[in-house]
Amino acid sequence: MTAGIAMTSDDTTVAQAGLDIGAVRTKIAFDPATPVWHGPSPIAGSHRGLLGAFAEVAGAATPARLLTGFLSELLAPAGPVPVKPGRTAVVAAVPDAWIGADAADTWTAPGSTPVGRSLHRLLTEDVGFASARLVPGLQCAAATYTERRPESGCLLLCDIGSSTVDTAVYVLDGATTRLLDADYGNVADSALRQTLLKAADDRGAIDDPARIAALEDERCRRAHRVRLVLERAEVHARYRATPVYLPGAHGAALTAGVLVQALRPLAELTARVVQRLLARVPEPLLPDMVVTGGNAIAPVVTAALEATGGRVRSVARLDPLAAARGALLIATGQAAALDGYPHELGVAVHRIRHGMLESAIVSITEAAATPVVITVRTGHSGPLPVWVRRNRRGPWCETKSAEPVSVPEGDYRVAPLGRRGGLGAVSLRPTGGGPDIVYPLGPDVGPAVPDPDQSTDEGRTT
Repeated sequence: MTAGIAMTSDDTTVAQAGLDIGAVRTKIAFDPATPVWHGPSPIAGSHRGLLGAFAEVAGAATPARLLTGFLSELLAPAGPVPVKPGRTAVVAAVPDAWIGADAADTWTAPGSTPVGRSLHRLLTEDVGFASARLVPGLQCAAATYTERRPESGCLLLCDIGSSTVDTAVYVLDGATTRLLDADYGNVADSALRQTLLKAADDRGAIDDPARIAALEDERCRRAHRVRLVLERAEVHARYRATPVYLPGAHGAALTAGVLVQALRPLAELTARVVQRLLARVPEPLLPDMVVTGGNAIAPVVTAALEATGGRVRSVARLDPLAAARGALLIATGQAAALDGYPHELGVAVHRIRHGMLESAIVSITEAAATPVVITVRTGHSGPLPVWVRRNRRGPWCETKSAEPVSVPEGDYRVAPLGRRGGLGAVSLRPTGGGPDIVYPLGPDVGPAVPDPDQSTDEGRTT
C-alpha cells in the first residue's frame, strides 16, 4: 500500500492530505515521499490572512468564496497539486485560537466551534473533499516532532507566524498528543510589517496589497539568508550592515540591523505570551521548546527561550512546513491528535444506599450536568482515593500521586481537570466557599480491579 493511500473494500482509493492555509503561504502535504507543496496565500482584508478573514465573521460570503476558489484552483484536475478532493480525506491545520475553553476547564475541538463548522462545510461541500477534520496548527506541528522524537511528557511549542504568536503545551505519549493549555498574541500589535515597509520606502503606502505581498514573498525567499547573517551579526557587529532582504517591489534592501531593531517589539510580545502560558502550567516540561513559523528568527526565539525561566534548556526548530506534514501524519493514522481529555475519573466513596452502607466508585465527568458532591466527615490527610479508566473503557485502576493532600471536614464539589499533565487532576471546591483544593494525578496506574458498583447518580455521596 502506498503511503498516504488507503484501499477500501470496493477497491476505490481514498487518499489523505494535510492542509495548512497560512496568512502568507499555503502548504499541502499529500505523500510522505513527495516534498510539501507550498505557495503564496491570497492577500485578504484581514492582517490574519484569508483564513483569518473567514474567521472574523464565521463563513462570511466574500472570504468563503475567495477561499473556495483559491483551493479549487490549487487542486486536481486543473491545479498544480495532484490531490483529487472527492477521493481525499483532509486534515486541516487551523489557527490555535479557534480552540475554545469553557468554564468547566475543558477545550472545545476546533471543528465544534461556529467558525470550525463553517470551514468544515466549505471543505466538504464547496471544495468537495471526501471528509475533513480540523486540528490546531501546533498539535499538527507536535505530530511532526513526535515522528522524529517519540517522547512522553509535556512539550512547549511556539509558532511565531506572520499574523499570530501561538504557544501551547501538549502532553505527548509517543505519537499521541493532548492539549494542556494555550495562549496567543497578535503580531499586528508589534507593527513588524509596517516597520519593515517604512524602512524599505518611507514614502510608500504601508497598506498597499502589492507591497505587502512583495515583502512577504521576499521574506520567505530569504529565510535561510536571514538566519545565517543574524547568527554572524550576533558575533561580529559589521554584519549588521549586511542586506538580508534585497530590493524589490516592496522597496529598498533591508539590512540585518534594521531587521533586528524591527523585531524587538515582536520579541517582547512573544516573551509575554510564553510567560502567561507557563504561569498556568505547573507541570515539568520536556527539555526542548519547539519553535516554528516564519518569524521564528534568532532575536525572537532567544526572547521566547529566556521567557521560560529555565524550565526548558534548548530549542528544537521545525520549518514552516511542519504543520502540513503533521496534518498528513494525523490523516494517515501515524499520529493521534486527541480532542480533549480521554480518560474517565472516579472517586471511591462510602455511602448509604437503601439503608445499607456500601463502597462505590462515583464517576466524575467534565460534561456532567450535576456536579458530584462529597462529604468529608473528618479531616483527611494523604492520598485521595481517585481511580481512572484509561480511554473510558476497561476496569478501574487506582491512581498514584506523589503529592499528599489535606482536606478539612466539609462538603466539596468534585470535578476533573483535564488540562493538567499525566492523568490530569481533581478539583475539590468547598460548597461553602473558599479556595479550591487541586490534587494532581501521577502518570502511573495501579493494578486493575473488577468493575465495582459504578454510579453517576445525582446528589450527595459520603
